[in-house]
Amino acid sequence: MLVWLSQRLNMPYIFGPAADRLWGNAILSRYPFIEHGNIELPRGGVPMKRGFLWALIDLGKGERTLIIATHLHHVKAESHVRIPQAKAVVDFWEGRERTIILGDLNAEPETEEIAVFLNAGLLDAFLEAGVGDGYTFPSRAPRRRIDYILVSPDLTLSDFFIPLSTASDHLGVAVTVGR
Repeated sequence: MLVWLSQRLNMPYIFGPAADRLWGNAILSRYPFIEHGNIELPRGGVPMKRGFLWALIDLGKGERTLIIATHLHHVKAESHVRIPQAKAVVDFWEGRERTIILGDLNAEPETEEIAVFLNAGLLDAFLEAGVGDGYTFPSRAPRRRIDYILVSPDLTLSDFFIPLSTASDHLGVAVTVGR
């Protein structure tokens, strides 16, 4: 699917395996990748590996942005696994400007793991530019908000949008990011 999307959209991609060689995180970009890496997240005693993929992207004219894509542990009641995973992502970020962190965080807004991101200074795109409830899961009858776009405070957000599609078990999230 990733190769097909890359070819169809004429966008290069990077992929970082997580649980196995086929399942992981990906970033497509119309802008060139300067550097990138894939980092394993703490497992917290669970069998499935998780990770985050990062890319430094060249926006042209000396402008760069850091993108971090992740998918945190999926069991709703196991916040104790996601909290160290969230901390690992925030530790990697180190407060850098022009950063976008996104993905399936498998945590609702009031949870401690989301507080890790917000207390570090990141902005929640939905809270900044969204309307409605922001629910993204499950896609056929959304009743939970567990998918996020978070940005460093030097960026501006507008036009938050949740496309209605059942191509996945989650609805997508999109936002316009500026400076």
